[in-house]
Amino acid sequence: MEWATSEMHAALAPGPVMPGMAPVGLPMGMSFGVNPKGKGKGKGKKKGKNKGTGEVKPMVNPNQLNPAKEPHDGGVNFKTMLQERIAKHLHRAIQPGDIDYSVNRAPGGKTATLTIIALGPEHVYPCTRPGRDDKQAGQFAAAQAMEQLFPDLHVACFEAHAAARETMMAGGGPGVEVVGNCEPKGLLNGRISLVVGRQLCPGDVNYATQWNPMLNGFGSVLTVPCLGDASLVYASDEEGLQDPKAAEKDAAKKCLEANKSLFDQAAALGAQKKERMAVRVKGYKGQGKGVALNNSYTPY
Repeated sequence: MEWATSEMHAALAPGPVMPGMAPVGLPMGMSFGVNPKGKGKGKGKKKGKNKGTGEVKPMVNPNQLNPAKEPHDGGVNFKTMLQERIAKHLHRAIQPGDIDYSVNRAPGGKTATLTIIALGPEHVYPCTRPGRDDKQAGQFAAAQAMEQLFPDLHVACFEAHAAARETMMAGGGPGVEVVGNCEPKGLLNGRISLVVGRQLCPGDVNYATQWNPMLNGFGSVLTVPCLGDASLVYASDEEGLQDPKAAEKDAAKKCLEANKSLFDQAAALGAQKKERMAVRVKGYKGQGKGVALNNSYTPY
């Protein structure tokens, strides 16, 4: 018995230990100075890296903006941004057949009807605003659908476009006449949209532009019925304008100056709304949560 005991102790005695190996006879999982879980570091990407940091991703992708153009004339890519927001709501990428644009001929150009099949058969958005071609008609339809489904994003698009244009003008953007570092017609459209709380429609802002011999150039008379008084006119008075667009910009300046207090108030309210939205989305970045169609940022 004593022999057996000594032999057993000899068998259980720890022998030479190779690097990374546990000595023979020790219970499984135990070793001398060796991490049972291994020394390697994981190579996978850590999700939610910015979670809880307070960093808020811009609502509008700056790559979808062209400050050199008007918002509805190539300045804002409404189709792409609407598609991105729908994809977030669905928690998946957009697939063929999810979204359909049907374009028809109409007086003044072409009109489009947007059907978002992925959201249900009731999501049909016909747009009566004519575009000069299929592409612009589709942008008009996307903007109208965005205004109804995601009004926060719709407003943010105009704000981001105006900010991008101001930045471009501050850097010496070529060939654009500015008012306070912003092109007057684009700035006016953005301010009016904030005041009325919706996308501008045909007839909201009207320019009557023609050659005026008294000015030795083009003159323009601007009316803005959507502000409440269609009888108010804003006429350009600069002489020698050989470009009709220059006359319209001069008329837009007059409207901006005459309604400065109203537009400043609307811009301030828009900035406050943007701050409130930023507070609501704070902390949600990196969690992979979607956005509900009721325009709420409450995670599912």
